Amino acid sequence: MVPQSQLPTHIPAASSSTCVRTTARLRKQCQKASDGITHPKLPVEGPYGEKSDLHQFDTVLLFVGGTGIASAVPYILDHIQRKLQNMTRTTDIQLVWSGRQKAMFDHIAATNLREALQRNDIHASFFVTVRAPVTTASTIILDSEKVNEKSTGSAPGTSSPDSVSSVQPPTALATTYGRPDVRAIIASTIEQAKISSTRVAVLVCGPAQMADGSRDAVFTAMRGGFHGIEYFEETFGW
Repeated sequence: MVPQSQLPTHIPAASSSTCVRTTARLRKQCQKASDGITHPKLPVEGPYGEKSDLHQFDTVLLFVGGTGIASAVPYILDHIQRKLQNMTRTTDIQLVWSGRQKAMFDHIAATNLREALQRNDIHASFFVTVRAPVTTASTIILDSEKVNEKSTGSAPGTSSPDSVSSVQPPTALATTYGRPDVRAIIASTIEQAKISSTRVAVLVCGPAQMADGSRDAVFTAMRGGFHGIEYFEETFGW
């Protein structure tokens, strides 16, 4: 364990500089440890948010940014369990996840979301918000042992035609460089819902721009006469 004298007496507000200092301190502690392992004491906040009854909707849109994926994963896993028990109305979940670090997508796709991404009723889109390096898009390949990558020649803002929901592992999952057009996605989903007379839930846990766009699209739909939609928002902060 880390000696009590090394623990901070005050936890500053979260910031990029704080994260860098904390990471550097942990690295030094691991380097000093004989086995390369340290056991620090960490303060934990939470849980955040509330559990919403998204299983009462036919279609569920999950818009998340960065660590906001933590709000979406429980609903996805809950959906899988409810399907086994025939206790959900939901037939389609669409996860739209944007973030700066593609490595986070790789890890979560191969672990927490591994089973979900092989299903026909769950569809995911990954958006890397930093500038593309050499190629404009890449594909995550999930197999039984590890996550590999291969480049694709997709144009900016487009997705690979391969869908994880229609094939068995190994599974191809496209990532796009850029930001998702949440208004367009919601509008398209609503048009389908009008035709099929189904209900739509929109849950957002991400940056203000994502939340504002989603909220505005839902309001526009309701003002236009479509009332089979409900908006849910999760936020964390200090």
